[in-house]
This record gives sequence, C-alpha cells and structure tokens, in this order.
Amino acid sequence: MQQKRLNRILGITLAITLPVTIILFIVCTAMALSGSGINPSSIRTIDDNFANVETLEVSKLVDNVEIIAADVKDVHVQYDGYSDITTKYNEATKTLELKSDPTIGMGIINGGFKFNFFKWNHAGTLTITVPKTLTYFSSSDIVGNMTISGLSLENLKLESGVGNTTMENITVDNNASITGGVGNIDIIGLTAETLKIRGGIGNQSFENITVSGTSTIDAGIGNIYITDSKLNILTGSLGIGNLDLNGTTIEQNKLKSGIGNIDWADE
Repeated sequence: MQQKRLNRILGITLAITLPVTIILFIVCTAMALSGSGINPSSIRTIDDNFANVETLEVSKLVDNVEIIAADVKDVHVQYDGYSDITTKYNEATKTLELKSDPTIGMGIINGGFKFNFFKWNHAGTLTITVPKTLTYFSSSDIVGNMTISGLSLENLKLESGVGNTTMENITVDNNASITGGVGNIDIIGLTAETLKIRGGIGNQSFENITVSGTSTIDAGIGNIYITDSKLNILTGSLGIGNLDLNGTTIEQNKLKSGIGNIDWADE
C-alpha cells in the first residue's frame, strides 16, 4: 500500500517536472543561441547611395524601417544591425530592391556557426532617404515597425507584416493599396485617386485623407477610425470591429457591415 502511494507521488512529480524541465531547456538553449547572434563581429553596416532610382521595393526584413522623402537626388541607405540585407539595383527599370533572409535557423559561416534564433529581439533600423521624384514604393513581409513620411508617388503598395506602420503626408497620383498584417496602421495626411485597404489584426486609423475615386475597405480584426477626411465612394465590408467616423464626409456609402458598430453620427 505504501509502495503504491510512493509510486503515485513519483508519477505525479515526474509528470509535473518533466514538461517544465523540457521547456526550461528549450528556452535556455534558445537564449544562448540568440546571444551568439548579437556578437559585435556579426554587425552588418550599410552606408551607400544609389542614383536614378524611381522604384523602391523592400521585403523580408527583420528590422525597423524608416523611409523619408527629402530634397536629394540619390537614394541613401543606412543600416546598422544583424540582418544580412542585400541591395540590388536594376538599371533598366530603375528599381532598387532591399531584402534579407529572415529564416530562423543555423548556418555555417567562415568555418564557424552563426545562430539566428530570435534575432528580431536585436533588430536594427534601416533608414532610407529618397528623392521626391520617387514614383513607386512597395513593401512586404516586414517584421518590425515601419515609418514613412513625405512621399509623393504615382502608385503605392504597402503590405504590413508584424509590427506597427505609421505614414505621414503621402500623396499618390493613382492607386494606394494598404494591406494590414499584425499590428496597428496609422496614416495622417494621405491624398490618392483610389484607396484599397485590407485589414489584418490590429486597429487602423486614418486622419485627414482625401480620395477622389473609390475607397474600398475589406476589414480584418480591429477597429477602423476615419477622422476629418473626404471620401467620394466608400465600398467594401467590415470584419470584426467598429468603424468610427468623425468629421468625415462621404458622397456615396456602399459599405457592408460586419461584426461591430458603425458610427455615422459625424459623417
């Protein structure tokens, strides 16, 4: 009887301690591996200029991104961090492409091991200064926050990844397409002919935007705030979340409701 009781206690103890031990082992191993990824010798630095750029494309980055329009002739790229960012310029299309391989794993570099576990905890900042003559910008698969200001483009295609996106004073002659990922999107000052918004997981806030054509909203999970704006035709459908309009005028409303409230009080 006493032996059975002892066996039961040992069984319960093992059932509790074994999973905890495994979890602690995984966490400690991952922390140790990620620590090797922040060795100062692995820092990647970019400080370069690119001339005659009309199209800018950034993708697969595990860093914060800042894009600033200024009175300059060339695109200036500056980066200090741990990602292996590559830059590729196509002279025929005048396209500058920046991307990295955010694969989580282990590789052999220069005869030694380099670990990339949890390297987004040590994200750097990629700062791109662009001329106001830039005509097209696109982004996709960004793990990090993105800030964009002062761009005047023919077309815009922004696909958020994981992180918050902030845009200020953006002018788009034709089409602006914004797709949310996991994180909030805040836009202050946007003018476009058409606007297409596809929601992800997170709130979306639009202030002082003007769209002369059709604005299409296919919302995801999160609230949408449109403040002090002028929209011609609003169409699409809401997802899970509220739509709040404050000081916004809409000529034609064709928006379908989802799960949440639509406040048209200040329309």
